Amino acid sequence: MPKKNKPVKPVIPVQLVPQAAPFPPAEKPHQIGLVFFNMGGPDSLDAVQPFLYNLFADNDIVQMPIPQWLQNLFAWRVSNKRKKEGKENYHKIGGRSPIEPFSRQQAEGVMALVQPQLTERGFPPAKCYLAMRYWHPRAEATINQLKADGITHAILVPLYPHYSLATIGSSLREWTQVLERPEHRAFASSLQQSTLCSHYEHPLFLQAVAETIETAFAEKTWSCPPEDVLLVFSAHGLPISYAENNKDPYPRQIKATIDALISKHFPQNNWQLCWQSKVGPLEWLKPYTEDLVEQLAKEGRDNVLMIPIAFVSDHIETLFEMDMLYVPIGAQHGLKHYHRAAALNNSATYQQCLAQLVLRAVEQPNICKIDFNQPVPLGGVCSSTHRG
Repeated sequence: MPKKNKPVKPVIPVQLVPQAAPFPPAEKPHQIGLVFFNMGGPDSLDAVQPFLYNLFADNDIVQMPIPQWLQNLFAWRVSNKRKKEGKENYHKIGGRSPIEPFSRQQAEGVMALVQPQLTERGFPPAKCYLAMRYWHPRAEATINQLKADGITHAILVPLYPHYSLATIGSSLREWTQVLERPEHRAFASSLQQSTLCSHYEHPLFLQAVAETIETAFAEKTWSCPPEDVLLVFSAHGLPISYAENNKDPYPRQIKATIDALISKHFPQNNWQLCWQSKVGPLEWLKPYTEDLVEQLAKEGRDNVLMIPIAFVSDHIETLFEMDMLYVPIGAQHGLKHYHRAAALNNSATYQQCLAQLVLRAVEQPNICKIDFNQPVPLGGVCSSTHRG
């Protein structure tokens, strides 16, 4: 990611505003569609380069003070430069990203939970859809399917527990831009939408993460009791300038999740927060995961559990970065009891969390509202707090 020549003006995310009531009287029953958003991932090795192109062409995630056509050229050059390494990494985790299959399983699990409730309320069977940001199925194809299925009310469900302009913001912006195209305007004018937002402190989300930690305590090998295991929460990082310029609430929400999780479920454990997946020359949120792992090992610390706190499904950042890069770093420096907790994946508790939010949206419209005026916790404030 190149350095900016000048500060980028903060981009305020699009807010999708529904009508005053989600289900006003109608001659025909409302047809509900649940649309689950995620970033997506290449479904084959041949898809790695175009997936990377779509990612680097997105100005919400790679903010560059240049025209879009020039950023597209930049994306083409970077994606071609990185495709060889990217293919090698995806080959090591099975030749494709598991994000789409996991997202589909999560969506279907939520649908199974909400459908009986919708039936009791007199609604016809709902339908669920995926809208991936950088690979198929994209927003355009999903909107076409909503039109074909006669959807009258869409409940938008981002599979991101924490808000960032680079995740929820980017997905909702693309969705809105596609709906604004001439061929979709008639459909968009009649479509009612409720938009779920971040759910980083929802009790069931916290419980779902706690269950992955408890499972790791029970299934992994330790030389100490569970309360003495150091919990290392690793989240996808952001450039510090990106977080500051956009007043992005993502670092603050990550910290709030950990505070709530520790307070409610693991008050006896020491913990630390680190940030992974840095690319390019800019300074990102610190400490970097690989640096923290090496530091802990050099300090003689053992019995460390890494938790992918911002990821709801395993993918390249967990299966390759965490398992094949960071765990070996720890082993090389003497960490003998160093393990990773699973991502939420097929967690029934997490599906219950999303189902509760969806059913709430049926009763009352939701608008994705974020407070951008709070300070962004950076550096040491947000990165290496120790508790115990």
